[in-house]
Amino acid sequence: LRFRESADSAAFMIIEEKKKKVVYDAVSGNRLFVSEFDQLEPIAPSLFVVTRAGKKGLVRSDGKVALPVEYDAILSTGDGFSLLKDKKFGWYDPRNGLLMKPVYDRNVMPYRPGLWLAFKDKGYAFVRPDGKPVGLFEWEEVSYWNDSVAWVRKGTAWKLLELASQKTKLDNVRQYT
Repeated sequence: LRFRESADSAAFMIIEEKKKKVVYDAVSGNRLFVSEFDQLEPIAPSLFVVTRAGKKGLVRSDGKVALPVEYDAILSTGDGFSLLKDKKFGWYDPRNGLLMKPVYDRNVMPYRPGLWLAFKDKGYAFVRPDGKPVGLFEWEEVSYWNDSVAWVRKGTAWKLLELASQKTKLDNVRQYT
């Protein structure tokens, strides 16, 4: 019998039965699901990271698989999950069920709702939830300005880039505060 606590003060009991593990809600005593896994970690309300043979996946509290057990790492960022598989990064949004497959060279970061920042082939680009880039992977650095405009740098010059049209609003800025 093992107890696991999640960040939101929920607690779970894990009982081994034969080769499977049974997960119970520690407060109500309700049986949540049965599965084969090496480790289980509550990571969000009603969501668990399961580990099997060194690989990780996500399982909902009803036992349904949210992400298959095939990732090297899964980290919660508060508004989604950063994924690592075969040295490539992706993103998973459990609220909308959106999966951005791990194809990027660095950690994918949310810029604003519905738009992420990803690095591939020596540059950053803005990426939609389906993983398709908005523009080219050309920016050396990106800094948040607001939900429709971003500071982007290529070489030594910064510019204000309108995200929807990918048009420059202000160019050749050497520094800003």
